[in-house]
Amino acid sequence: MKRILIICMAALLGCLSVSAQQFALIEGPKEPGEVRVLCIGNSFTYVCHADSMLTEIAASQGMRVRIGKYLHGGRTFGQHLEIARSRQAVEAGGYDYAFLQDQSSTPAKYALTGDRTILDNFITLKDNVLKASPGCTVFLERTWTYPNLRSGNAEVFGSADSLDACLRRGCRMMAKEAGTSVSPIGDAFVLAGKKYPDIRLLAKDNHHQNLAGSYLKACVNYLLISKKPFRGEPATCGVDPAEAARLRSVAEEVVLMASSLPARGQVTVYPEIETGPIKMMNAANNYTSSDILTQTLEVPYMRTHDCKVVDIQSVFPDFTKDPDDPASYQFHHADLYMKSLVACNSKPYFRLGQSAESGSNRLGPVPPPDFKKWAVICEHVIRHYNEGWADGFHMGIEYWEIWNEPNMDSRKYGKEGKWKDPSFWGGTDEDYFRLYTTTAKYLKKKFPRIKVGGPAFAGSYDQAWIDDFLQYVIKEKAPLDFFTYHKYASHPETLVQLTRDMREHLKKNGFNNIDIHLGEWNYVKDWSSDGQEYSARIRHEIKGAAFVAATMSALQLEDVQMLNYYDLRSTTSYNGAFGRSGQRPEPRSPYYALLSWAKLARLGTSVKVDLGKHTDFFVTAAKSKEGKLGILVTRYNDDETRFERERVEVSVPGYDLTKATCHMTSDNFLFTEFPLTVKDGKIVFYLKTNCFAFVEVAP
Repeated sequence: MKRILIICMAALLGCLSVSAQQFALIEGPKEPGEVRVLCIGNSFTYVCHADSMLTEIAASQGMRVRIGKYLHGGRTFGQHLEIARSRQAVEAGGYDYAFLQDQSSTPAKYALTGDRTILDNFITLKDNVLKASPGCTVFLERTWTYPNLRSGNAEVFGSADSLDACLRRGCRMMAKEAGTSVSPIGDAFVLAGKKYPDIRLLAKDNHHQNLAGSYLKACVNYLLISKKPFRGEPATCGVDPAEAARLRSVAEEVVLMASSLPARGQVTVYPEIETGPIKMMNAANNYTSSDILTQTLEVPYMRTHDCKVVDIQSVFPDFTKDPDDPASYQFHHADLYMKSLVACNSKPYFRLGQSAESGSNRLGPVPPPDFKKWAVICEHVIRHYNEGWADGFHMGIEYWEIWNEPNMDSRKYGKEGKWKDPSFWGGTDEDYFRLYTTTAKYLKKKFPRIKVGGPAFAGSYDQAWIDDFLQYVIKEKAPLDFFTYHKYASHPETLVQLTRDMREHLKKNGFNNIDIHLGEWNYVKDWSSDGQEYSARIRHEIKGAAFVAATMSALQLEDVQMLNYYDLRSTTSYNGAFGRSGQRPEPRSPYYALLSWAKLARLGTSVKVDLGKHTDFFVTAAKSKEGKLGILVTRYNDDETRFERERVEVSVPGYDLTKATCHMTSDNFLFTEFPLTVKDGKIVFYLKTNCFAFVEVAP
């Protein structure tokens, strides 16, 4: 009782001193098993002593946590960078975790205004933490909204709900740019308010946390450190025991996605029923760099489209020159690119043609003046990279694709066949058909072992174009070793349906056994200005990652042999897999979707999965020759209003599931090892909408 009274009195004093300062450094050497935590923040941390509660809760769970801190009421990250004691706490170093809490509405203002100073201050503070504490896990605290909007915030945000939405979005944006994670404290406040409206979380000022609110914050941060549910009798820190239990359940639901919901995702994996190889669903366009991060993705093929240095016009800039003379070619920049691509442990997939163009001087899309000469130029490009011609290489490139999306500009032609501002092909449909057949026949005669294909059909346009193309190929007796098409969408089912349509067109025209490749794909809500801005953001976030994972799983089941994710270049918004930190690529959530598929591909053999009729669950399972299993379980839905968690149960006949491990990727975790429960012979875990788990089971 004395301990509870002391805590309550301390909380009361904290609530009355919202502009105070707290400073502490950790003394002495680090003991075995000790976890060191840095807290930088303001009154949303020290009022009612959430930091002290964290140490007490951890101690009750058998974990020793020691905290270094500088907390100063109302201070922003920019101000913390200037305060000597704040810098001293950071520079003390040796921390395992850091919880950084900005002034309560500043992340929301970033979401609203995009003020780069706010982001730069956070990144600088994060970098300072990592410089002093290499390997430290940094969390940006997403705090709560409050009904008492002070005059400035009332004018900016209008309502508490608007402030909360901006806080959520701003914290995610800042964490994504900085390569950190979010501590979802505000989400826990929202959930607690819905489930237990009788538990008051704010003090009488309707702004700061009270004792229960501080306890909820401490529980969230503890679970981010432990990654395990509470056990035994956790400390209640002066909170009513019944209320404390409810708040812990809220924290577990938000952080660990644990709840008492009945199972909706019932997955059964049958290791003895093999369904073929894990296909090349994780091929891509281009690369970020030959950095180890790109290498670990084990991308099987990288298509070269939209890398201008390998365009025919770049390699052979003067069409009047002799195509048999090495001096007519400029391979230098293309060679640097191709060598770097191979250094990524990937095989090149060479697009012969031109990159997309915009602006007023669009020369690339104009058809070559002499199709036969263009084919001879392509011949020498192949000899350079496959046979060593002109101080070249022996890369053994297999796939050679002729042009890109020639049907995109068909809608721009008038009756006289004139093109208007083409981005991809500045001729008629028949012009492209002649270019393809002329080039394909010539190259296949010169190099019988390579594969020549196309047409990189833009899938949003009239599919009658495909039949015209295929009939022309048949008439000219030209080779078509593989068929390629492109599509951007917001749901995997759109890509599934287009794939089936493509296969139907091929079969109708007698191409029954040809391989087909989805040569470009990614998340796009729609092509309006607002839609493109929204899509660019989503491609870098967990929803975009779940779309990638779900699409690969969905198309593994279809008659398509390769998907080429667009794009892994560091200069495009389509690269959701990587951000940048200085000169080094940093993985984002979609990276871990591609990494999960690489792990499945390494195992090798797809096995049967029984999922039932759950429309937002996507599952792929694979096994190695030794019997090791990998299971990718994804929840994806394009509905922005769905945030509910669902219980997933996975059964694997004949396997001891107590040996299973799981890595979770969600709003709060980047491929983080996650606790699993085994109940009645089934793995049990929980998935929110738009996240995925990779489960591994030893034989």
